[in-house]
Amino acid sequence: MSTRFRADCPICGSKLMKAAPASNIELDCPKCKSQLQIVVSETGYQMTLLNTGIPADAKTRRSPAHTG
Repeated sequence: MSTRFRADCPICGSKLMKAAPASNIELDCPKCKSQLQIVVSETGYQMTLLNTGIPADAKTRRSPAHTG
């Protein structure tokens, strides 16, 4: 089974999705409506706030989601 990463909104903490490496997703947070882009690699993911172009946090997240 491949690794999947869970992404939470950096603004409100709402659970957004689980995604596998090589995913490139644009979405609006259902709770706070922040526009986000999430790019997932083999080692983690990078999240960007689309309306500003600024990375949502200072580091790439590396915690895989538990699948099962």
